[in-house]
Amino acid sequence: MDNTFIQDSTLLNNVINQFVDLGGVSPNGGTSTEYYDRMFLDGLIHKVVTTLPLDATKLEPKFLVNGSEDKSINKTLNNTKVISRSLDDIAWLDAIYQAVIFGRLYGDGFLIVGYSDTADLSKPLSNRGNLKIKWLTVRSRREVSIDIVKRCYQLLVSDYDNNGSELIGKVPSTSLMNIHPSRVIRFKGLEIYEQALAQNSYYNRSILDLVYPYFCKYKSTIESLDKMVGSHSAFSYGINDLSVMVKQGKSDLIKNRFELILKSIARIGGVAYDKNNEEVSYIQRNYGGLNDLVEQIKGSLLAISGLPAYKLWGTSNSGAMSTSATQEAVDYAQIVSTYQQAELDNPLVRLIKPTLAPDTNLTVEFRNLYQTSESSNSENNLDKLGV
Repeated sequence: MDNTFIQDSTLLNNVINQFVDLGGVSPNGGTSTEYYDRMFLDGLIHKVVTTLPLDATKLEPKFLVNGSEDKSINKTLNNTKVISRSLDDIAWLDAIYQAVIFGRLYGDGFLIVGYSDTADLSKPLSNRGNLKIKWLTVRSRREVSIDIVKRCYQLLVSDYDNNGSELIGKVPSTSLMNIHPSRVIRFKGLEIYEQALAQNSYYNRSILDLVYPYFCKYKSTIESLDKMVGSHSAFSYGINDLSVMVKQGKSDLIKNRFELILKSIARIGGVAYDKNNEEVSYIQRNYGGLNDLVEQIKGSLLAISGLPAYKLWGTSNSGAMSTSATQEAVDYAQIVSTYQQAELDNPLVRLIKPTLAPDTNLTVEFRNLYQTSESSNSENNLDKLGV
């Protein structure tokens, strides 16, 4: 194996540091990936990141070679080794899902492919065709650097990779291995261009950079309303000549009386007071329009997430015309189909094309989540779509 490794400790440390902080510190402190990891623990953010990729990879696509379905491609992929840190066996479609999630969460996810032409990943992929896929492995932005000068990716080798992995064999840990771009399939999050890309170390941005401001606005609104509603039972205590009593040093008397009223409310749910000299009343708040405000903010977050209301919130959009669960499922299936064409079609063609003869026409046909067949009825499809 004739891979190139960077041995200069100063340069290596600089690159490793780049892996750690990914070009900056998050607004809440900590490294960028830690920042995204913390956000990912929120249920709503988790839905935004994972829902579309999960539904887009639920069913294996069909591969059409020169217009006819070739089931042998699916069989080959299902027998392909996926190198993973998980103790469980990972299917190739799960590897695609993980790469997409890394892209959406961190800005870029990388699927590294081991073809049969050579073990030297630094060399360009052979264009002779009819290659075999020996293995796949998924890496996040944390482990793959982009060398724009050498025009290659650089994999940060870890102790894991030295544990009998077919990927690189026995090499020094914390080394960087050059990998030719033709052997890496990149799944992008929020794609950026030109100068912005250079300023971000040639990585794309997380979709959370776009979603998070709307998420924060929604969260802060809900928290503010919760505090407001939580204090709706606050009451005012009026007493004649209050200022005079304070000047006379009777503040303790006022405090004791106020505490007695609170205890009375807590224990018996009411209060007895001197009608001629005291007044107890509840603060009246007008909550009119608050529901419209919440719906407006939810609508903004919904729009930026790209998901239908029943997927993000678990309920239909109250502002929309009434639609059946079936129609919602059909509409969402179209959203998934559009996503598959935009995000998965080209990567899958890139993955499979080297295994075919040159000039072979390969197309990917994704299965509609709502389509009915002899083996699945509409109720099953509704279940798949989470309706």
